[in-house]
Amino acid sequence: MKLTDKQNRIIETFDYSSPEQFLNHYPYRYDSYEAKSIDEWVEGETVVFEGKLASGFRTVRFKGNQSVTNFRVFSDDTLIKVSIFNRPFLRDYHYKEGIVVIGTVQSDHKVMAKTVTNKPLEETLGLKPSYPLKVGIKNYEVERLIKKILESIRIEETVPAVYKDAYRLQSKQQALQWIHRPQTKEQLMAALRTLKYEEFLRYHLSVAPNQSGFSFGIAKPISNDVLKSYLNQLPYDLTKSQNDAPPEILNDIRSDQQMHRLLQGDVGSGKTVVAFLSAISTIKAGYQVVFMVPTEILMNQHLAAFKSLFPDITVVGLSQNTEERKICLEGIRTGSVSFVIGTHAVLTEDVIFNNLGYVIIDEQHRFGVRQRQTLIDKGKMVDVLMMSATPIPRTLANSLYFDLSVSTISGYPSHRKLTETFVIKENSLEKHH
Repeated sequence: MKLTDKQNRIIETFDYSSPEQFLNHYPYRYDSYEAKSIDEWVEGETVVFEGKLASGFRTVRFKGNQSVTNFRVFSDDTLIKVSIFNRPFLRDYHYKEGIVVIGTVQSDHKVMAKTVTNKPLEETLGLKPSYPLKVGIKNYEVERLIKKILESIRIEETVPAVYKDAYRLQSKQQALQWIHRPQTKEQLMAALRTLKYEEFLRYHLSVAPNQSGFSFGIAKPISNDVLKSYLNQLPYDLTKSQNDAPPEILNDIRSDQQMHRLLQGDVGSGKTVVAFLSAISTIKAGYQVVFMVPTEILMNQHLAAFKSLFPDITVVGLSQNTEERKICLEGIRTGSVSFVIGTHAVLTEDVIFNNLGYVIIDEQHRFGVRQRQTLIDKGKMVDVLMMSATPIPRTLANSLYFDLSVSTISGYPSHRKLTETFVIKENSLEKHH
């Protein structure tokens, strides 16, 4: 398959390594076009119609290289006034055989066009894909590239035939044809069904430690006395579900199975202090702990909260560009730093732990499977706690993660400050700062 330099650049721009991989650049929406009688048009709806050009193209230019082109089309015994922005290159001779217009009805017999073509009407009707784009790349360029790739290569099957037959799935080749160029909604749904099944199967294979759901871990000498001691240091009482969660987590950590646990609860329910308590117990057992968060703001909030609650435990924050980074990295490598709270910066190759035993991931949905695994691989058979404010039913969690255990924090601590939401006019922002 021979691609142009521009087409190769498009593939590279979207970070795909091959034309075949680019077929995974799916449309984000589909516009449905069907021919309607002009009498059925409704103001504000999108219509498609064909006709004969009844005037020349007249272009009016504005400042900033903007323009509007006006023309008339005779269709279904009716004269339609058409306008289109920034198409000064339209030429009469391209449309002597006929013209097809796609646009929005503005009023009786007046349309603001978004597409003008001389293709047959039949090629314009149906479902038309819209792709995620980047600066300098047009939707039609992506369409043409996808079409060329689909016509040039043979796609290997990834789902075993026994599953395809059992779940009425299409071939991978057919599914990709229909996801990019569906003729009907039924074809689109069949393609989605097939590709989603393949995605979910691949996901299961990537997250399952093994088919038995059992993965060996390192039994850590966790002391109940440590937990009790630091619970007594807290300046407030925990809720019942907060008190129940740490023993569940620590029982997993002290077992000889690798922990995979989800800690879930609404924003403000007190998940973070539970994670802190489990981290301290693991640190006191002689292991390093890393707490990964999605943003630097959240990292700083967690650092401040931990230092306030547990001033006797040393903790460092690790982000991308800080003067202290080299010092922190050395402490992590030698083991003199036991607790690290950091952003994606903890994933880089220069972060080398001495004895990582426990990984905590806040807002786990903000990180990909590979990112989570990269962090886990920095230790040996580490225990993993994922945190989420988006509740996942236990049965769904088991389907998604096989051996995932779930701890749920319900209700809110009594000391929690209420969150209030205000609507402030822009012209009064200053006095509310």
